[in-house]
Amino acid sequence: MTKEWFVVDCHNQYIPREAISLIMSSPMGKQMMGFGGGGSATAGPMSGSLDMEQKLKVMDEAGVDMAVIHMASLNLLGLEFCAAMNNGNARVAREYPGKIVPLAHVPLESSPEVMKELDRAINELGLQGVALETSSDKYTLGAPELTPLFEKINSLGVPVVIHPGNFRMVAGGSPASAMDAMNNINMATMVEEEDAKAATELLGGVLPKFPELKVLLPHHGGGMPLLIGRMMFHFLPEGFVLPDKYKTTIPRTRKIRKELGLDEAFMELFGKMYFDTAGFMGWMPITQATLLTVKPQRMVFGTDYGLEMIEAQDIKAFIDDIKALPIPEADRRAILGDTARELFKIQ
Repeated sequence: MTKEWFVVDCHNQYIPREAISLIMSSPMGKQMMGFGGGGSATAGPMSGSLDMEQKLKVMDEAGVDMAVIHMASLNLLGLEFCAAMNNGNARVAREYPGKIVPLAHVPLESSPEVMKELDRAINELGLQGVALETSSDKYTLGAPELTPLFEKINSLGVPVVIHPGNFRMVAGGSPASAMDAMNNINMATMVEEEDAKAATELLGGVLPKFPELKVLLPHHGGGMPLLIGRMMFHFLPEGFVLPDKYKTTIPRTRKIRKELGLDEAFMELFGKMYFDTAGFMGWMPITQATLLTVKPQRMVFGTDYGLEMIEAQDIKAFIDDIKALPIPEADRRAILGDTARELFKIQ
């Protein structure tokens, strides 16, 4: 008898009712969610992120067993909003046992209040990971001011799920609304640039300090796995002392990098990161290309439900395409759910 497939959607956007009023009271929050111009929370273009019953219906029809829910792009609305997200995510996980993997949300800061909220979210509410944005109006992920934040997350022993920061869409930009910007092809590439930059900051500033930290990047890392040859060209670990004869050598040739062990050092860090399959509407060439440099055990299934893939038939087709990849069945099962099971400690 064929073993059932276990499928986990690791990129599924959701805003619980506890946080809605805080979005609607914030001009930036309304704009980012497309609720501006007299719109309402039930009618905005992101309204699919609000309806848990519809989400579960689509999951059931598509063959998705569990969803990892988060909305880190709104963390910039502040600690009160994040605490409301945490309360709501804990509630829906209780109401729908075995279907929801809830994540904690905190602003991109290292204040005592943020540390306290992290403790509450993980240790009291039982949330199973931390959702962070790639950047805020103050910091990017590699900022030294955030070292205490990552130290705290590392001590809690939970994974970090990264999502592109949306503040750039509305902070003095020209589009009439954030959704106009999202629908613009320039924004499409800007989001992936944000993902790729976040990956480089994690490689350069975070993972060397916290090598046991588990970090999941969205959208195939913004295509970053396809850029690693370029990145290795410039990679030099912090504290690495170049021999005098190579201090002015640009470029560092493959021969030199091999002699110095730089490629191996880069790949050791790169191999610690996880990537989801969201961001490209189930377009298989990017998933196939990513597998050229990323182990299947470091890839997880993601749909970006709520913004990108919202129809059960499309999600099911994406799942079927991954099941049909010309790689061992164990690797296909890893991508669709087995790796997520281990990452988020799903029983």
